[in-house]
Amino acid sequence: MDSIYTIQLQTYRKKYGVCYKWLDLKALCENIASKIRNNYGEFIEVKKIYYFTAYAYHRGNDAVNRHKRLIRCYEDQDIIISISRFKKKSIKCDLCNKRIVRREEKETDVALATRLLLEAAQTENRTLFILITGDTDLKPALDAIHILNPKIDIWIAFPYRRRNADLENVAKGSIELKKEDYAHCQLPNPYIPSKGKPIHKPALW
Repeated sequence: MDSIYTIQLQTYRKKYGVCYKWLDLKALCENIASKIRNNYGEFIEVKKIYYFTAYAYHRGNDAVNRHKRLIRCYEDQDIIISISRFKKKSIKCDLCNKRIVRREEKETDVALATRLLLEAAQTENRTLFILITGDTDLKPALDAIHILNPKIDIWIAFPYRRRNADLENVAKGSIELKKEDYAHCQLPNPYIPSKGKPIHKPALW
């Protein structure tokens, strides 16, 4: 059975003590597939991995360059990258009644949902769609996939402490990632790409 991953993954959850940004996504996907195999009794081959993210230019060039360093590792692993953007949003502070500007990641949800629907329309064989996300905004797209292509089974791999019933109820099954899953799936430092110079893990994030 084939599997296609779409990933909108938070690798940094400071309040829960999880900080593994040098994450090996390919190894993590293989790890998740191995956990799901028991439900099917057959080998699950990872065919495609899509990674949806955005560069935080508002946090400065250093933050963006660190992120791009990681993306180069993923591209070397043939992970398909989709880059969105952050957009300014003016909100009112409840404490001081002043307007403050915050930035929100935009277009990522739409890009992910669009990719899911395109893959569903083009898939002929029985296939697993495995989403590493906890974003409930994706529920309408998942409902549509069930109607569009019954050959697709949807699994949710919830990031650490992001399990929710909305996504769980529209999926064939789900698992929740643990701290150990992040820790055991880290890229080597330095990462040696197939071409070019070694890529070193940033000293600071």
